[in-house]
Amino acid sequence: SRSGQHCAQPELYDNQFSGGWIYEPRSCRLLTGSSAFRKQGNWLHFPTYLEETYSWIHANCSNATKQACLDMPPPEDVSASVQRTWEVLHDTSCKCSLKDSFFAQNPEDEVLVIIHEYFLPQQGLYLPFFGLPEWGPVLTILRRADGSRCAVGGKSSWTEDEASTGIAASLGDWMSCANADLDVDPTAISKGNNLAKHLRTMGFSLKFDLEYMSLGAHSEDHRGVVCYITVSVYV
Repeated sequence: SRSGQHCAQPELYDNQFSGGWIYEPRSCRLLTGSSAFRKQGNWLHFPTYLEETYSWIHANCSNATKQACLDMPPPEDVSASVQRTWEVLHDTSCKCSLKDSFFAQNPEDEVLVIIHEYFLPQQGLYLPFFGLPEWGPVLTILRRADGSRCAVGGKSSWTEDEASTGIAASLGDWMSCANADLDVDPTAISKGNNLAKHLRTMGFSLKFDLEYMSLGAHSEDHRGVVCYITVSVYV
């Protein structure tokens, strides 16, 4: 959470998903630039929990080499609590590995910008942003799943001019409109089995549903089209 518990006490997030998959974060790192997010096509990924493994192959599998591996200081920016392993490979060489499990420091503060548009297939028209003038201006309204309004950046609605340059808010604010945060127990959202204790370690999908309603179809005090945006979390 933004209080920093995941950084101050990461061991509280330990969870054994299966015999071979164990969440054991021991530190936080401030991610910047391309390490803080990745966008490809129509999806955007913000990492919250990460694991990095550093490996070295040794032809000399002596006890001294093994001990040197187990005593090796971690690389720069790597937690002192790394897990060290020594493995004899099939070709008689050996592999020394250091695995670091850590949280992104404040992924909920990463900014996500929404720019929307619509398409009318029945007329064969592709209309970027906001359609034809005679339909009236588009008002964008952000709502929770129960239909109540939700504010991000102090606003729950945007005029056509305001929305055309993008609606920007932090990941944490967008999640709050789905009644969730990174430390929510996933079982409160899904009935699945073997779930991690927190969304922060497990991961999730943040879905934006956009519903466009023309004048007469909506009940807003607005002479034009209304776009309702509803945010939900899926695990």
